Amino acid sequence: METPYIKNTPILRGEDARRFLKRMQEKHYEDPEKRKRRIANYEMIMKNFEE
Repeated sequence: METPYIKNTPILRGEDARRFLKRMQEKHYEDPEKRKRRIANYEMIMKNFEE
């Protein structure tokens, strides 16, 4: 039987590490309409949990 735990994240080295760092430093912008929809969905889900 497989354990239900999350496996450790592997350590990135070499080119993989450089690519990861470069990607993390890039700015990612979210479309205002998508942001509005995402927040509305989040609030709806959280409201359902409160009830």
